[in-house]
Amino acid sequence: MSKRKKPKSVRQRCVYCASDVPKTAITQDHVIARAWYPDGTLPNLPKWKVPACRACNNDYSKLEQDSLILLAHCLDPKRPASAGVYERVRRSIDPATATTEKERRFREKARQRFLRSVRELDKVPPDGALPSFIGNFHKGSRLGILIGEKELKRLVGKWTKGLHYESFGTIIQPPNKIDLMVAVADDTALQAIMSSGTLLLHPPGMAVCRLSATEGNERHTVYKFVIWEQFVVHSAVEEFL
Repeated sequence: MSKRKKPKSVRQRCVYCASDVPKTAITQDHVIARAWYPDGTLPNLPKWKVPACRACNNDYSKLEQDSLILLAHCLDPKRPASAGVYERVRRSIDPATATTEKERRFREKARQRFLRSVRELDKVPPDGALPSFIGNFHKGSRLGILIGEKELKRLVGKWTKGLHYESFGTIIQPPNKIDLMVAVADDTALQAIMSSGTLLLHPPGMAVCRLSATEGNERHTVYKFVIWEQFVVHSAVEEFL
């Protein structure tokens, strides 16, 4: 007598929200959006994809787009590590480059969101000022671009969840947690720690390093993201196995 085959699962979990949803509601999401990669990125460079529900995919896509627009205006467009990024972002918020009325309205809304983030500042913020802003401030510029810490942490958290799933096949959910260390300059202590880590994504452009250690039933993992060789952020994952 032949054994009856087990029915294939018709549900799958979202890496980001951990929800168990029908497979028809699952998409394959790029952990780091393709728009973040500069011109000249090698074709064989990893561009990880993970299962995500449509709601998370749409939500994070907007977050990545808005964050990219802000950060791209804070970088040095002449550096090879960010080649083409600024130019693509500028076109994406220029209504004059749209080919349809719907696209024109979309770009105009993105442009207005960006303009609302530009502020005139009379001093360097005590925390979270990008190095390029500090240098320009000392040269006389008083225009700054405000990037919300909450949004930046959500973005780094999204990258971390995706990379952790890609690395270990696990979805981060309570009691496991992510601690986010948003920094705009490299931290000397963390730099020393990460020097022994595994380079997951090679520079220039986007670089990602991972350091993980297991002790007993706990695994501790630190990720370091170097964006266009100009911004550095870290995250730490604490999980029980």
